[in-house]
Amino acid sequence: MYTASSLALCALELLATRAGELPDDYVAFSVAIPDSIAITTWSEADLPANWWAIPHPTETQELGTRWALEMHSAVLSVPSAVIRSERNYIINLAHPDLNRLTLW
Repeated sequence: MYTASSLALCALELLATRAGELPDDYVAFSVAIPDSIAITTWSEADLPANWWAIPHPTETQELGTRWALEMHSAVLSVPSAVIRSERNYIINLAHPDLNRLTLW
């Protein structure tokens, strides 16, 4: 599940990849991540040189898939391609800690 650190960043991420249009059926919700949940954090240096390009390069997808399969953490923090100083969070829906996250 692809999330962002704020609702505004989430909207910007969607607008940047969807030609400026948001579907009418999109909904927003918050995810609470307890302090006891491990978060894997990647910096720009951990990503391929063109990680910010749209469409996103297959290398970034491969890195994300590997992270999800290795199950080291339920949450992956990565820089935003739209605002590099902001963070996006990918949540591994198959991770055993998923039930410790709260959605509202």
